[in-house]
Amino acid sequence: MTEIIWKATILLAAAWAAQAVLGRASAALRHFLWTGAFAAVLLLPAALRIVPKWKPQPAAVVAEAMEQVTTLNVHPRVPAAHRIAWPLWLWAVGCALPGWCARLPP
Repeated sequence: MTEIIWKATILLAAAWAAQAVLGRASAALRHFLWTGAFAAVLLLPAALRIVPKWKPQPAAVVAEAMEQVTTLNVHPRVPAAHRIAWPLWLWAVGCALPGWCARLPP
């Protein structure tokens, strides 16, 4: 129960800070902000039951896990020199396609 109270307090404090930043914004925007904040507070108990608990691990456990991951001997199937940079090619085609289509007769 105290977890819900603390999280609701944080949500409402964040809404208050956002409202302070908005300053003299439109009333509709400020009402939307507060409606969303109160809706989030109402949904908070259900969300805490559905969403899994997050338990941070001590730094030593994380460091040990990272050490194990970095010591694995992973061999990619394709050498790095022969890999195709798909995002770069996709971007280039996306840039060239409108210019090429503009040259086509209607």
